[in-house]
Amino acid sequence: MGQPDFPGNVLRYNSFASIGAGAPMEGPAGRAAIRLDDAISGTIVYGNIFYRASQSFGAINLNGGRDNVMDNNIFAECEKGLPATTMPTTTAGNFWAKIPHSSCPSFIFSGIPVWTMFPTSRA
Repeated sequence: MGQPDFPGNVLRYNSFASIGAGAPMEGPAGRAAIRLDDAISGTIVYGNIFYRASQSFGAINLNGGRDNVMDNNIFAECEKGLPATTMPTTTAGNFWAKIPHSSCPSFIFSGIPVWTMFPTSRA
């Protein structure tokens, strides 16, 4: 599971190439260079190069998190660059409904941007 109360991860100045190249897809999940899944929040992805770096998913796959910043990235010959997916909010698979509110800081469920709580973590 993701960690919505642990913001501040920065993925900067990396290159990703040939993710899934030449390999057939197996199973229902796609391949992505970066996957922010299960409510991972408060991550900055900046200044990266993605070359043929996706298969079924986007090169960067967002799924269920919030306050993630994607800026100044280059996507070349990727099946998809940055398609945003959203976890279901009305099914039993809803990640946010599974988190016990008592186990997370109150800002997680308040709608307040994560960055206002952790301003020094912003790159």
